[in-house]
Amino acid sequence: MITLTTPYQVLATMAGTTVAYNKIRITSVQFDLVGQGITANFQIVVSADPTKPLIIGTLVISTTGLSIQLQVPQLSINQSFVITPAEAAAVQNIMNNFQNSLENALVNHGVIVGTQSAGQ
Repeated sequence: MITLTTPYQVLATMAGTTVAYNKIRITSVQFDLVGQGITANFQIVVSADPTKPLIIGTLVISTTGLSIQLQVPQLSINQSFVITPAEAAAVQNIMNNFQNSLENALVNHGVIVGTQSAGQ
C-alpha cells in the first residue's frame, strides 16, 4: 500500500465537506511478458474510514511504446506520461526477474517437471 504525501480531497456531501483519500492499494497486476507491458488496477481509499466508497483506477505501462497511461474515471483523470528508454529497461528487468523467479519456483517445488532457463 502507498500512503499519499498529500491526500486527495473528495467532496463527500452536498454540504461541501471533504474526505481525505490517503492510501493507494494495488489490487491486481498483469504482466505481458511478450508485449513487454504491465497493467495494474488500484483503489484509492480512506484509511480512517473503510466505509467510504473506493475510487478505482488503472495504470498501463508500455515499455515498447515508452508510455504510462493513468486512468481514474471517477475523478475524470485520463493522463499519459512518457518514460525514458532507461525507465522502460528497468520495468522490463523487473518483469524478466519476476518471470524467472516464478518459473524457478514452479520447477524447484515440483509443480512443473523440467528445467528453467531465462528468456522467452
